[in-house]
Amino acid sequence: MSEQAPTGPVSTAAPGGAAVIFIFITLLLDTLALGVVIPVLPKLIEASTNPQLRRGLKDHLKETEEQVARNEVDDTTTRACLRVGGLCSR
Repeated sequence: MSEQAPTGPVSTAAPGGAAVIFIFITLLLDTLALGVVIPVLPKLIEASTNPQLRRGLKDHLKETEEQVARNEVDDTTTRACLRVGGLCSR
């Protein structure tokens, strides 16, 4: 009987490699999304005629800007942890 090659994808990555890739992709998508939302929100606020919608958009913009500031700190910590060869617990 001959041995057949596997038919599905085979992972040769080190254990934990998938977690690092997942974190990288998540951070990348978050950064891209925030980069799109922040420039658009002020335009939406200005164009809004509904006071309740305007207030909600202003609140969302403020929260988003705060998240960006927090992510910059978290990103620095994450990069430092990855440089030492693993994920750190914070």
